[in-house]
Amino acid sequence: MNAAHLSTFRKELLELKSRLDSEVANLEQEAQQPTAAQTALGSDTQSDPGASASEEAVARTLLGAEAGTLAEINGALDRIDRGCYGKCEECGAMIAQTRLTALPYARACSRCAKRSETLVT
Repeated sequence: MNAAHLSTFRKELLELKSRLDSEVANLEQEAQQPTAAQTALGSDTQSDPGASASEEAVARTLLGAEAGTLAEINGALDRIDRGCYGKCEECGAMIAQTRLTALPYARACSRCAKRSETLVT
């Protein structure tokens, strides 16, 4: 992969990282705010605990997914720095440019990714 492609992917990854950092901060802030039901009932009155637990579970799930994606982005940036970006971690083949365009933090080529998905399911 040439320097121009690497520069383009680095820029895209940094933009994704910035956007996700902002989204994670917003989700964390939302998770700490009282729900509409809690606000309407006042702070001394407990709202529907089931609804609160459900909203909290959704927020935790979203935060976990975003944190996982951020870790993948940071890993891709590290691979660029180490000079191994775009190389499949499973078989060592180059990852197709179209795959990296769609998923710039991909660690594996399409074939190895499909094989891994098959083993998981």
